[in-house]
Formats: sequence, structure tokens, C-alpha cells
Amino acid sequence: MTQVYAIALGSKDPQEKTAGLNVAFYFLKADAAGLFQELLASSGGNETFQQRLINEITGTDTPEAVDLLVQTVQKLMDQWRKKHPQGTIVKPQTAPDYEEKTGAMLITTLRQIENPKTLPAFRKLLDNKEPDFRLSAVEALGKMGEKEDILLLENMLKKETDDYLQQSIRGAIKSINNR
Repeated sequence: MTQVYAIALGSKDPQEKTAGLNVAFYFLKADAAGLFQELLASSGGNETFQQRLINEITGTDTPEAVDLLVQTVQKLMDQWRKKHPQGTIVKPQTAPDYEEKTGAMLITTLRQIENPKTLPAFRKLLDNKEPDFRLSAVEALGKMGEKEDILLLENMLKKETDDYLQQSIRGAIKSINNR
């Protein structure tokens, strides 16, 4: 397996890189997020290819898949911040950057995951500094959370300052209570 991974890292072929990603992901290599991001970037903006890669990862329905998506989005956000330091004006009519488009695609995918096996990963996101991740976690808990998650959400509600997130937390608590 290490040979497949090594070949994939040096390859320009997307299929070989995808095989390497699978090896990295399943054996929890530390740089799986980096390889995943590299594969997404090598797609040349081909959203169909990107979505296929994302689906391949999320199809495993594991907490590790959620972690990999989050790590990748965080890397994309960091790259975007380097390109747009505070004070840089981004023109509204400008087409979204690669990082923005891909990050949005990954966050949308996070919000569509509905397998209870992924709950531990979403619970970890409740304290994330990024509101999009907290919202993804709240929505996931609202869809598939358990009664004990209510306490986590109530504690989050006490600290949360974003109005939309507060409303979403209340909705998630209500959804869990109604089950």
C-alpha cells in the first residue's frame, strides 16, 4: 500500500492520485487532507470531478470523512486569507476564487451527511472558530443527534453570539426533543 501511495503522490494522473487518496484516507495518513486538496485543485475547475471525489470520501460514512472535509476546508480558507489579507477589498462582481467555490462545495456536502456514525466528528465542530463549521455541526445534530446532545447545544447557545446560529441551535434542540 505504501508503494501505491508513493506512486500517487508523484503522479500527474488524477486516477492514480485518487487511488493514493484512498490509501491515505483508509490508513489515516496525516497528509490525506493535503492530497485531497491537491486532487481537487488538479481538477482544473471541473466540478463534476470534484463532486465525484467528495462523494467518494463521504460515501464511507465515517467520522474520519467528516474530519477530512473539515481539514480540507480549513486549508482552503487559510489559502484564501493569504490571498486576501485583511484590508484587501474583494470586488463583489468578481467571480469566486477556487478556494471559495471548492470550500462552499465541501461545506454543502458536510451539511448533507446523515449517518449517525459521523456524530462524534460533528460534536467536535461545535467549538470550531468558523461559523460555517459550527452551523454544519448544529444542522447535523438537529437531523440525527441524540438526547444527550441537547446539553451540548444548550451550552453552545449560551456562548454563541451569531443570531442565525442561535436560531439554528434552538431548532436543533427542538428537533431532537420531538423525536
